[in-house]
Amino acid sequence: MINLKKGKYFKRQFESEEIEEISLNTKMLAIWGSPSAGKSTIAIKLAKKLSSQNKNVCLVFCDMTAPMMPCVALENEFEFKASIGSILSANNITDNLIKKNLTILKRNSYLGLLGLLEEENEYSYPESTEEQIMILYEKLKNIFDYVIIDCTSYISNNMLSIVGLKMADNIIRIANQDAKSISYFVSQNSLFKNANIIDDKPIRILNNYENNVIEEVFANSDFKFISCEEIKEQFNERALLKNISSKNGLIFDKEINKLCRRLF
Repeated sequence: MINLKKGKYFKRQFESEEIEEISLNTKMLAIWGSPSAGKSTIAIKLAKKLSSQNKNVCLVFCDMTAPMMPCVALENEFEFKASIGSILSANNITDNLIKKNLTILKRNSYLGLLGLLEEENEYSYPESTEEQIMILYEKLKNIFDYVIIDCTSYISNNMLSIVGLKMADNIIRIANQDAKSISYFVSQNSLFKNANIIDDKPIRILNNYENNVIEEVFANSDFKFISCEEIKEQFNERALLKNISSKNGLIFDKEINKLCRRLF
């Protein structure tokens, strides 16, 4: 077991079968999509699933406008909290610096979180360069079994998202079944081209669908996540790392399992 709690160092003691499994599958995953499509929800549920299998997972929250970290869990559920800004503002990004500035939960020592803390924003720290973020992501890939990057919808001024999308082994594209999502992807195509982000074969997810009538534009979605009131309640209650038990929740969880098998 690898203990992520403050003051501890990582010890890798993998069986040979586990090493072979990791080397064949996704190492770094970037998740992006239209506003309010459920990017963070899918990212957290994937991270929960992988870390429950005793895999070391780092979940990176890129949003600098509305930091996601305060929404993950209640205050008393954190073992230790630190900001990604403390890493990116350092003169030299090292493995030890990253380990000492991970946000850790009391009940899940396999999951490390990186993002801005409550009351922080994009102006709380010096602006990060592309090179700094590339170094961070490369080191995360060496430290963790899996790195999941929760990208912001507005990537034009978010270097964490841009570099994450460039460096990711696989990209998930999430959309809601509405006209706004269609408009978003049409408008963002030029930004992706200008940023030299290759998005020719993303894994397409249709989220929050409520009936079996799917518009033609979403017909080629690889995965379809049903709208689930229980998960919406978990989001509002800062409880997305908890299990789900409702009928639609179990259908949602089954799709998460399928997505995990596809990716990892």
